[in-house]
Amino acid sequence: MPLAEIAFRDAGQRIPDWPWVLLLGGEDSYDQALIDHRGVLENFKHHNMR
Repeated sequence: MPLAEIAFRDAGQRIPDWPWVLLLGGEDSYDQALIDHRGVLENFKHHNMR
């Protein structure tokens, strides 16, 4: 898990009206959206390492 994601999730735990849950599809989709984003970051990292 990227450090940015860890910080993002921690902030969501501290802030009671964290807007990102709704913006990323609600409770059912929130975790999956973050997991999917890891794939985007990994792909970006892979292409920039060449």
